[in-house]
Amino acid sequence: MVEIEVCIEVCEGQSLALLTEFPASGFGRVLSSVFEAAAGADVNIDMISAVPCVSDSAGFAFSFADNDMAALLSSLSAHGGVLKSGVKLAVSSGYVKFLIKADKMASDCGFASRVAAALNVLGGKPELITTGVTEISVLINELYRAEFESLLNEKFEDLLK
Repeated sequence: MVEIEVCIEVCEGQSLALLTEFPASGFGRVLSSVFEAAAGADVNIDMISAVPCVSDSAGFAFSFADNDMAALLSSLSAHGGVLKSGVKLAVSSGYVKFLIKADKMASDCGFASRVAAALNVLGGKPELITTGVTEISVLINELYRAEFESLLNEKFEDLLK
């Protein structure tokens, strides 16, 4: 049996939501309200990234499936207060998530540098990057899908079997 050292999965049909310009002191309230609305609409939230608070305002972004956009927007609208309180919401679709997984990420260095090198060659701006102990997720515009996949395969060639 051949052990696969790195697995690269591609998940198409992703959307991105960005919520910004609300007081940093209200971060927990906005986050919980938005995720309550998503849960109420049976929308699975995937990648979550908070914008570092460098002033009095805060923000965060998350990804979800394209086919859940109408349900999410409807639920956020019906949920009330959060969007009426001055929170800015931007939602867009047409993204692809790359999930790079390897058990060795827990103990070995260099996986993030390979992903960064692929992004550097691509010249495309990632919309979100999230990590776990054994995985790195990158959300990019679907226009860059084939090229980024090729670059990742090149950067991880020695670990792909």
